[in-house]
Amino acid sequence: MPAEQSANEQTVRRIYDAFNARDIGLLASLFANDCTTTDMGTGRTYTGFAGFMEWVKPFADALPDSTATPVFVIEAGDWIATEHVGRGTQTGTFVTPDGDVPASNRPIEIKFAEFFRLHDGKVAEFRAYWDSGSVVRQMR
Repeated sequence: MPAEQSANEQTVRRIYDAFNARDIGLLASLFANDCTTTDMGTGRTYTGFAGFMEWVKPFADALPDSTATPVFVIEAGDWIATEHVGRGTQTGTFVTPDGDVPASNRPIEIKFAEFFRLHDGKVAEFRAYWDSGSVVRQMR
């Protein structure tokens, strides 16, 4: 019998569900107004839900059919750690700091490790780790 999910785990799983459904209203409601998003590979930090969406935009534009499927969800205090697999078809340009990758129409799989710190039921801090080199190689 699976263990009962905590409120924080339920919130994080709702984030993936909202992303997959492209329910931006629901997604926004799950983030604190002053949340931070950090792409650990680039070290770039974004502020607020608009910042989170700015981080998501290159993926959403390049892979408009993308989905995110959690593989592991682990909780420690007010942190939720996930490993998820993102899949989609690169039908749009992938914009990166190192140059743009034109649409290839190839299926892409991206593995992420993500960490969510929750406060009062909302994401206060989000950190993402992913292998940009692997993604670009799949697109070329």
